[in-house]
Amino acid sequence: REAGLPKGKLWRLKVALYGLDDASLRFYQKVSATFKDLQLIQSKLDPALFYKLDDNGDLMGVLGTHVDDFLHGGTKEFEEHVTDKLEELFQMGKTASKHFKYVGLEVEQKEDFSIKVSQEDYAKNIEMVYIDP
Repeated sequence: REAGLPKGKLWRLKVALYGLDDASLRFYQKVSATFKDLQLIQSKLDPALFYKLDDNGDLMGVLGTHVDDFLHGGTKEFEEHVTDKLEELFQMGKTASKHFKYVGLEVEQKEDFSIKVSQEDYAKNIEMVYIDP
């Protein structure tokens, strides 16, 4: 009804539609094919983790995925050849760097390039459960 079609008509979709049973699988397949085109290597230990090596075999960057969220880090070349391309190919919502939340985790990159991951805000808001023995 929303599209003005008469009762009994069906849509034949050319792409996955958000909310359908296979939408997340189709999105993952599209992402995986794109990563392959960008010459990213899928981790054998974690299928949601991808990385890219330079011509010398040195690590250029890593990219993790969780459903439709990406988390990445790497060299300037990695940013130019991979993350900038992803922004062209996929509609990006919110992007952030240095200090942000990712799948419920607080991620902060320090001045010395170390990375702190915590759930301090989450822990502060947990209500104490008292158990009477």
